[in-house]
Amino acid sequence: MGVLTTILLTLLIFGLLVLIHETGHYIAARAFRIGVREFSIGFGPKLYQKKGKYNLFSIRAIPMGGYVSMIGETEEVEDEAEKSIAFRSKPIWQRLIVALSGSIMNILAGLIVLAILVASQKSYATTTIGAFTEDAVSNYQGLEVGDKIIKLNGKNIDSANDLFFLLQIDGIEPLDVTVLRDGEKKSFSIQFNTISASGVLLASPDFKVQSVQRTFGRAISEIYHQSISNVKMIYRLIGETLKGRFGIEGVSGPIGIGEVVGEAKASSTPVRSLSSLFVTIALNLGIFNLLPIPMLDGGMIMFLIYEAIFRRRVPEKVEAAITMFFMVILILFAIFIAFKDTINLFS
Repeated sequence: MGVLTTILLTLLIFGLLVLIHETGHYIAARAFRIGVREFSIGFGPKLYQKKGKYNLFSIRAIPMGGYVSMIGETEEVEDEAEKSIAFRSKPIWQRLIVALSGSIMNILAGLIVLAILVASQKSYATTTIGAFTEDAVSNYQGLEVGDKIIKLNGKNIDSANDLFFLLQIDGIEPLDVTVLRDGEKKSFSIQFNTISASGVLLASPDFKVQSVQRTFGRAISEIYHQSISNVKMIYRLIGETLKGRFGIEGVSGPIGIGEVVGEAKASSTPVRSLSSLFVTIALNLGIFNLLPIPMLDGGMIMFLIYEAIFRRRVPEKVEAAITMFFMVILILFAIFIAFKDTINLFS
């Protein structure tokens, strides 16, 4: 029963995010009077379909994805009645908004849930050192209790999220730490201890930070800074993954995420843990989809930018060939990740 609940929760999270994503594309397309043939949640055989006033709505058997099929999106339109509502007949700025809207909706959904989570906290972690752990080394290199950390390697630190994320990622090398102590700025070069997590080398924070009680002003400040911090964090993690720092173990598909969903469900605060996971997946999905890879929204944006610069679209056969190539690559990669996650599940 527990496994079934985990599967259903995973499908619910993915289904909801796909619905949000495709609704973004759909609303933008309808706002610019672009004809839509079908709004589908899932791929493969149809399980359910309904003809709406303007287009077909359907639910398909494979729930990991969806699409909004627009008139003239990939094919040339011959019907005179459809030419005025074809995707390619619209100005480039409108097509760019349609391409961006799915990812924007995912990011907004993630940030809204994050804001609710942050606003419901009773206290907030600061960037001020409250105590050192028993195996601490940074206190012997200049840091003291009461120091407010304001920069790491020259990057501003506005939240505890920023602090611990950047420390773990960048602290494997000596880290330039700037603190505010008694109203004065002081800088130190700190070499933190490191740990290996799933084959990835990370720095180990050796101090705890002070907390402050929630006030209205503090809640607003935390919502703002944590929203920015989470977006930057996802962007950085995707970049580090693409550069190979985390290896293939740093990439998970629906099966791997399902395992994390099960862990969140079994935690002492399942609703909060699942909501936090929703935020992470929503931001990942939104930002990853903007990468300039054909088959993703970023691929369409890349082709549109080419069209805007050179005043002509990429030749249809070239665009189709590039898209097909990357579709095969992504499908093979998805199969490989699913196989890897399945092996890890039973190991």
